[in-house]
Amino acid sequence: MLDIGLWIKRKKIGWPMLTPIRDFFVDMWTSRLFRSLFLLAGLSHFIGVLVPETGFDAVWYHLPITQVFLNRGWDGFISELYQSAMPHLGSLIFALPYALFGVIGVKLFTYILAWLMIVLMYRIAKPLV
Repeated sequence: MLDIGLWIKRKKIGWPMLTPIRDFFVDMWTSRLFRSLFLLAGLSHFIGVLVPETGFDAVWYHLPITQVFLNRGWDGFISELYQSAMPHLGSLIFALPYALFGVIGVKLFTYILAWLMIVLMYRIAKPLV
């Protein structure tokens, strides 16, 4: 899909109906109001890093396997944890932040990854618009 968008941009082929949409998004990103609202949303989601976990979420799902891996030094089937029968890459990604900073480190690591994904999506989409 990325190759098609770059080909259209390189050949200067476009639809006249998309020009107002493209201009709207370019103007929106340069707007101070939009950037301020985006920053406010990011700061409000940062509060979730500091709040203790409640209910069923990814931290509840992955951290027990990570904790057993750090305590035992191996990654195998754990009869008490039914989720240990599945692949463990998602759990092992959290091993270093959990070992260094605990649960808060894992949440902060996930928060930073989410922001990096937003930047990555913006950089991929920017040449297409």
